[in-house]
Amino acid sequence: MSEMHENLKRLRIECNMTLKDVAERLGTTESTAQRYETGIGIKSVPYERILKYAQMFGVAPSDIMGWGDGKHIMSSQSEDILTKWNRLSEKDKSYVMNTIDYLIDRGKK
Repeated sequence: MSEMHENLKRLRIECNMTLKDVAERLGTTESTAQRYETGIGIKSVPYERILKYAQMFGVAPSDIMGWGDGKHIMSSQSEDILTKWNRLSEKDKSYVMNTIDYLIDRGKK
């Protein structure tokens, strides 16, 4: 298993996400998400997927690839927010996003 594959699995576990959660966020199947983590049966992970993984885990794509210096990894507060976010239903996520938009707009006035 390459460093990239190990990083994908480690980040998923650190974010308290299941393979099913990852697959849904990537728009793929659980078995494909698992192959990305193991490297078995997959020649390469498309760059677009690396970008989606990076966004999902809150890290730089270079950190996923093992090229980063680790300075792009989320703070503990960001990790806590992401963990809680991943436990919300889609309806609740929409509510949270609307609330954030409201608070940002209110701060501009």
